[in-house]
Amino acid sequence: MKVLLINTYSMENAYNDWKNGITPSHHLWGKIELDRRGEVLVEILPYEKYKILNKIGKILKIEFLDQQIRTLFLIKKYDAIYAPYGSATTKLLVLLKLLKLIRIPIVAIAHQPQFFMHDGSRTKRWIAKTLMLQFDALVFLSKKMKADNVVNYNIPIEKAAKKFFHLDWGPDLEFYKIYEKRTPINNTDFAISAGTTGRDFDTIIEAFRGINFPLRIFTTPSQLPATKDLPPNVTVYSSGITYKNLLAEYNKARIILVPLKIGAHPANTHGLTGLLDVIAMGKPTVITENKNLDLDVEKEGIGYWAKRYDSEHWRNILNTILFDEEELSEMGSKALNLFKNQYNAALFAEGMEKIFLQINTGK
Repeated sequence: MKVLLINTYSMENAYNDWKNGITPSHHLWGKIELDRRGEVLVEILPYEKYKILNKIGKILKIEFLDQQIRTLFLIKKYDAIYAPYGSATTKLLVLLKLLKLIRIPIVAIAHQPQFFMHDGSRTKRWIAKTLMLQFDALVFLSKKMKADNVVNYNIPIEKAAKKFFHLDWGPDLEFYKIYEKRTPINNTDFAISAGTTGRDFDTIIEAFRGINFPLRIFTTPSQLPATKDLPPNVTVYSSGITYKNLLAEYNKARIILVPLKIGAHPANTHGLTGLLDVIAMGKPTVITENKNLDLDVEKEGIGYWAKRYDSEHWRNILNTILFDEEELSEMGSKALNLFKNQYNAALFAEGMEKIFLQINTGK
């Protein structure tokens, strides 16, 4: 079976970075592991060729129009289309499927609302449901999002069973082997937080005013915290850092913090990529609450949930655990076990393979 991969960021760049050992394979959404398994071969559609089409797409409110039009000229060569960012790259394609102008199966990943799912308009919600059901398989990275989707859009049980799936996404098992020798907790002397989108650094900066322990923050100039009067134990780095160098910092850190800018009722899996770094590096964590994340850090014993925008709650948690080396070591070990046994790219690809072969048999 041959599949065409289209996405919201350059998959050819991601592939080259993986090939050169710069970044892990899970940023390719199973391509590497699927190719190795041999049953489903994944080919990458070049990210952008005709910029004018994307400019037209913005006017028409159809993102990535260039990719979708080029896909139409290639679909006879493939058995399915694979879209890791769901409706973002498939609006035209699913509309054509609705009109029965194309029949190629489309498999998409859902880690955020699809189409107009976040809109309260009855008409737009009906459109969202209709277009969403054009996917031959919609793979949710959250059990709660999958269940909510079925209920909120009144999806018939038989359709949900046929089209909706759940998988755990996870990191590249091979890439992180160089960090198997983790720095012992008693040799660590700082906490760390990193991110380029949606990170609530201001809350943890405020929390660390009452904590006698250093915090290092790694981000970009566009995501700098609003706080100007940093406490002496907090350092912010914004000049850029490679992923491998960031992992080296993670390895030396006592704990990885994932503070999120998030609403009271989040509709996405915000924070998941941060948690994947946590388990791949075998580190304890504190993360802002997001009920859409399947990986329950407290239930699994790898960390604590913190209340959103509540610096006092963060401070109380951190003052309790930062200096408990035995508990932190246990948390790190449990995180690593989750990575090796449940949340990893190999298991994700195995699940994706079954889904692709299922829709290929049924077309």
